[in-house]
Amino acid sequence: MSRYERTTYFERLCALRAAYEAREVADRTGTISIAEVIAFAEREIAAVIAPIEATTSDETIPSESADQLN
Repeated sequence: MSRYERTTYFERLCALRAAYEAREVADRTGTISIAEVIAFAEREIAAVIAPIEATTSDETIPSESADQLN
């Protein structure tokens, strides 16, 4: 990292810190429980897996091709 890049990076960090300091206190604190995070992750995973399972079932393979797989 060059001297110019370090200076630019430091200035950006200072600008971010100033922006966070200008926010309200309520904006700085998170209020999500671990149970809520786990439930959110389970919903997201289920939303991704459901379409995959629907497109990879044996019903989508023609019977001739399914016989060749066995």
